[in-house]
Amino acid sequence: MKLRFGWLLASLVTLAAPAAAQRVEVRGDDRSPAADTARAILARGRYLRIDRDTILPATFAAPADLVIYDAEVRLEGSVAGSVAVIGGHFYLRPGARVGGRIAVIDGGAYPSAKSQHAGVLESHPSTVVVLGDTTPGARRDTSLVATVVGPPLPRTFRPLALTPTYDRVNGATVSGGAQFRFSPDPGAGRASAFLAYRQKQEKHLGGQLRVELPLGVQSLRLDAEVSRLTRTNDAWIRNDITNTATAAVLGRDYRDYYDADRASVFVTRPFGKPIISGESWLGPRVGVQVERARSLRTEDDLPSLLGSGLRRENPPVLEGTIYSAIAGTTLRWRGRTVQFDGYGQVEQGFGAASFTQAMAWADFYTLTFRLQSLRVYARAMLPIASDAPPQRFGILGGPGTLPTTPISQFRGDHLVYVTSEYVIPLPKKLAVPFLGEPSIELVHQTGAAWTGGVPPFIQNVGGGVRFFLARAGVMVNPAADDLDPAIYWTFALPRF
Repeated sequence: MKLRFGWLLASLVTLAAPAAAQRVEVRGDDRSPAADTARAILARGRYLRIDRDTILPATFAAPADLVIYDAEVRLEGSVAGSVAVIGGHFYLRPGARVGGRIAVIDGGAYPSAKSQHAGVLESHPSTVVVLGDTTPGARRDTSLVATVVGPPLPRTFRPLALTPTYDRVNGATVSGGAQFRFSPDPGAGRASAFLAYRQKQEKHLGGQLRVELPLGVQSLRLDAEVSRLTRTNDAWIRNDITNTATAAVLGRDYRDYYDADRASVFVTRPFGKPIISGESWLGPRVGVQVERARSLRTEDDLPSLLGSGLRRENPPVLEGTIYSAIAGTTLRWRGRTVQFDGYGQVEQGFGAASFTQAMAWADFYTLTFRLQSLRVYARAMLPIASDAPPQRFGILGGPGTLPTTPISQFRGDHLVYVTSEYVIPLPKKLAVPFLGEPSIELVHQTGAAWTGGVPPFIQNVGGGVRFFLARAGVMVNPAADDLDPAIYWTFALPRF
């Protein structure tokens, strides 16, 4: 029964657009690969046109090309030729197959990771006019015309904004640079470079040169980098803006640092556009890296407005050159009310230190009752067979992770941390000027970092109030004899 229904639907779709009576044209000055491919499909004249929202089942098989015109189409079957998407959206479900390329003009193509196609070409014109044939005396709707005016070509040279940061080893750091495209084609490779002036370092100047080259296969890209920068493994605790603000105002720096010259070459698969609800996207990353590390000391004369935490010691690292092979992948999954992002990698190091270390993090978010939400974030590091050097250590403790403990109370090449946050929006009438609408958050955190034996895990429970750009609350350690409450607060952009 399903087979007969599929063939019936395919027949109805075919009859809905008889090629003898209707045709599609692409006019205009857009000479992008996507527009030219669409013109070639139309010139061949062996296409099936679909101009209404529909699902093409697994039994559907187009013998030549397919043209999607101002419609949303989901393909579960196959197309022997190429596909032109003009002002519409084309979804490839798992198992769907397109023999040629997919050319998109002012629309979108969203392939499942388990579908097959020869590549997606996209044009994002500045003007698209979709009209029927208005020639006097012409039959109504016998010709469908897309007049496409190409967008202004992106600048091949673009300056990058100056970015200031503040921490306990550099003091103030100011960086700025530029980006250069190898051609105006949006899909072309590019190079970027910036210089960083670091106030308190002996080697004041740092910087980075980065080159990104598309490989033309499965959206793969070659990323090469040469840099001299201050490094940290703790940027996940506080982003640069928040860490700079807390260091300058409160005297609290939530990171450990080391300086390193680094050269690396990676083959990566960057994320594409958002995919079909309920499906996933993998972003693998494989390459080699050479790193020469140097220890940095805490500067004694750095001021902060309200605190003295900048005097916290910055631990030394193993100085020397480490050669590494690194393989990892990012996983992204999107449902209607659920989101998941994760990353995992394994690094094999040689040279000054021989070690193997695995690292992974996962971020899960879902809507629950009405607009209430649950978020669970987990992070772990684990050396395999041998200890990792100090420049691969992580830290826990302080308001960024476990508020009832001092900053960096836990440190090591082993790290486990899990935080759960349940958020309950409050009525809009309780909105606060400049901060927006409030929500109540309930929080549970647990974790530890160590070398050698496993220490007892610390737990924190509590809650507070959350706004769009700020959050504050109180946490306690339920296992402590004295439930001494700790206040946490931060200003930061939300993750979701």
